[in-house]
This record gives sequence, C-alpha cells and structure tokens, in this order.
Amino acid sequence: MNQERVNLTLSKSEAIVLHAFLHKFNQVDYPDHIFEDQAEQRVFWNLESDLEMQLPEPFNPNYVYILEQAREDVRDVEYSGTTPEYSDVIVEYSESD
Repeated sequence: MNQERVNLTLSKSEAIVLHAFLHKFNQVDYPDHIFEDQAEQRVFWNLESDLEMQLPEPFNPNYVYILEQAREDVRDVEYSGTTPEYSDVIVEYSESD
C-alpha cells in the first residue's frame, strides 16, 4: 500500500475539539451499517490516538474549561461573537503496523 504521508494543519483549538469529538464517537459501539468498511473506524481510532500523543490538554485537570474555550475559539463568529486565535498543531499520518 502507498505509504505516502499526508499532513494536516490544525489550530490547537481545532485539534482539542476534534479530539473531544473523536473520543466520544469512538466510545460508542456503532451498528455495522455506520461504516462502509472497518478501515474507516480504524482511521478514527488512529486519529484520536495521534491527537492524544500531541495534546497534553485532555489530561489536564482543567480540561472541561480548556475544551469549552477551544470550542468558543472554533465556533463560527455568528454563534460566539469571538475571533479564534491559532497555535498550530501538525498531525502526521503514515501507514504502520
């Protein structure tokens, strides 16, 4: 299989929000018809794991507050009235194991 790497650049807030979503999503035992192929589920698991390795925030005792601030940063302006501030997090993927 092609082992070419793809890099995604996310703001720190986007990475925190994405991790929170993936963590919740990955906790549910979905029926077989949710995924067309188990590889899709594997990608979600891998993405959550990769984010956990780069983000200390999910393990911070103040994570609930940090997550809420990240959501506020990412939320569309018409929903929050704030402008996001960005601190880039780069997530790299490659085929492994």
